[in-house]
Amino acid sequence: MLKRAPHILNQKIEVLDEKLSFIVNNLGYPLSSMVRFPQCMSYTTERVKLRHLMYDWLKERGKATTALALGSLIACSDKMFIKRFVSLHPDGPKVWENIKKALSSSE
Repeated sequence: MLKRAPHILNQKIEVLDEKLSFIVNNLGYPLSSMVRFPQCMSYTTERVKLRHLMYDWLKERGKATTALALGSLIACSDKMFIKRFVSLHPDGPKVWENIKKALSSSE
């Protein structure tokens, strides 16, 4: 992991622990997903949470596949994420904005 993403060592251990715990315990990704995509530790928990909530909403409506790699969700730009995922459902943009507002108000 460190060979592919050495910059993750610049973060505090508490921050890394929080991210790892969230990805594994809350989202259900296996530890092996960190080995395949260690850069995921570079993104904020809020970004991962926001995108995963949107993706879950799309899955519930049959608009997204059920097995998507973590990197596919978080590594793309916001513009690409909106194009690739949010726009899959006519209500997607409205839901996306609502999720963003809800998460920003809970911080």
